[in-house]
Amino acid sequence: MNIAFTSCIDAVDDHEQEVWTTIAQHAPDVLVLLGDIMYMDYGLGFLGSQRPVGWPRKVTNDVFATTMHERYARQWSVASFRALLATGIPLGMTWDDHDFAWNNSRGRGRQKYFAVSRDKRLIAQGLFRQFRGACNDIGLSAYPAMPSLTELLEGPEEGIQARFDHEDVRFIMIDGRSFREDPRIRPDADMLGQPQREWIRQELSGWHGMVVIGSGSVLTGTGESWAEYSDYEWLLGLHNRQVVVLTGDIHRNVLPVRHSPFLYEVTSSGAAHPGLGGGLGNFGGARGNFGILTIGDIVSATLYSPDNPNGASATIRFGE
Repeated sequence: MNIAFTSCIDAVDDHEQEVWTTIAQHAPDVLVLLGDIMYMDYGLGFLGSQRPVGWPRKVTNDVFATTMHERYARQWSVASFRALLATGIPLGMTWDDHDFAWNNSRGRGRQKYFAVSRDKRLIAQGLFRQFRGACNDIGLSAYPAMPSLTELLEGPEEGIQARFDHEDVRFIMIDGRSFREDPRIRPDADMLGQPQREWIRQELSGWHGMVVIGSGSVLTGTGESWAEYSDYEWLLGLHNRQVVVLTGDIHRNVLPVRHSPFLYEVTSSGAAHPGLGGGLGNFGGARGNFGILTIGDIVSATLYSPDNPNGASATIRFGE
């Protein structure tokens, strides 16, 4: 099985997105999108950004919803993206901060610049589900209209986590934003929330095949990583099963990192995100980055970029 994965996609600044054509040439069996599928905010206003970091937190619910719906519709309409979806490829997706709400946003946070209100959480969850449904409907000829604000605000607040199986691999797309607290507010601050952890436990119970977890945030090395939360140690405690966590966010590729004998992480970020724009041009972004996770007698990952079109590969050796 070949699993294509990537993250950080911006149809506002890159409406061609050649990366999907390149991915299609590898004929993957599954496609996994790892967050920042569109960008509500990015860059700094004084450097020329038209959607500076944090601006969505200040707008009304109506503006927040209509902007988010328009960004999703624009991404769905990218021809190369639609062509790949039209093959009927099984699709998994999750989100990260820029498509959940705004930079470093947290659904259970309390800090002024990062906390997301319940109304905006409900809007984001409803519109993400709409986008996910549209991407899985290969017969759809036009992106669906935005639900009414009343409908969005009356929707269930249950996150966007999802599970699907393909052959003997279980895919778990986690929601790392809706239930995220402010990091280090206490030793056991949560990213996933206890109900989602229990849901993951149940999805793994009795499953004896390999597990692929899709996460926007990387496991270690940033202020937004799993390691800032109690969830990282919990994840390491999933003993005696083969787990690969696919991650995004950081606008570069990273070959497999061993976190335990049973847990590896592979990162691909920067599919179609040109960067800060304005006075800084492409700084801080990347285009054309994606990975292929190959599962067979040997498990390996190959990461591709415009600088390395032939890819860089590494083998994952569980149990060592």
